[in-house]
Amino acid sequence: MKFISPTWLAAALLFAMGCAAPEPMSPTSTNSAPKATETPVAVTETPVASAPASPDAVAQAPTIDLTVVPGERVGAIDASTSRTELAELYGEENLTDADVPVGEGFVEAGTTLDMGEGRSLNIIWSDETRTQPLEARDLGSAWQLPEGIGVGTTLEELEETLGSFELTGFGWDYGGTVFFEGTPLAEYDGLVWVRLAPPDARLANSPEIFEAVMGDRMIPSDDPNLDTLDLTVVDMGVYLSSPSQ
Repeated sequence: MKFISPTWLAAALLFAMGCAAPEPMSPTSTNSAPKATETPVAVTETPVASAPASPDAVAQAPTIDLTVVPGERVGAIDASTSRTELAELYGEENLTDADVPVGEGFVEAGTTLDMGEGRSLNIIWSDETRTQPLEARDLGSAWQLPEGIGVGTTLEELEETLGSFELTGFGWDYGGTVFFEGTPLAEYDGLVWVRLAPPDARLANSPEIFEAVMGDRMIPSDDPNLDTLDLTVVDMGVYLSSPSQ
C-alpha cells in the first residue's frame, strides 16, 4: 500500500474546497428606489358667460314728470284730475288729505302729495268732494317751470330769465311776490306765483336793510338793498286753469 503524505493531502483538500466554493453574491439593498410621484394636473373650468338680458327684460324705473306749466298742469296733474286719479298716478301711500293754509289765516280742503326728495306739493280742491283741483301750491324744489325756475332759484338767476321785474315789499304773507307782467314770461302773469325771501341768517345780520324793502309796495329787482339779502325763491304755486274759467 502506497503511503500518502499528510501535507499533500491537506493541499489537495484545500484546492478542492476552493474550486467548489460558490461565487459570492452581490449584496442586495433592502431599500428600494422611491417611485416617482405623479403631479396632478389642475383643470381650470372656464365660466360660460350668460347671454345679456334683452332690453325688454330689463325693468325700467318709471320717470316722474316734474314740469310745471302754469294754467295747465303740474306733472301729470291737471284741472280734471280727481282724488282717485291722483292716487292712481302717485300712490295712495304718498297722499294725505288735510286742510291747507292759503294765507291770511284761511285754509282750504286739500291733499298733500309727498314723494320725498323735493317732490312734494299741496293740491287745493274746488270742493269738499275732492273731485276737481283748483291749484297746486307749496311746490317742492324738484318741481320747475319749463324755464328752470323753482324753489331755490336765486334773484340773479331770475333776472337772467326775466330781466328787470318788480316784486312786493317784504314783511307780510304775500311779501316778495314776483310780478311777471312786462317780462318775457308775461303769459304766466296771474297763473303762477313765485315768492322770494332772504335766509334767516341774513335777516339777523342786516335788519336795517330788510326794513328798507318792507311794506305793501312794489320794489324793482335792481334795488341795491336786494343785492345784499341773498334772496332765493322759497314758495311757488300755480293755478291749474285760468282763474277766470
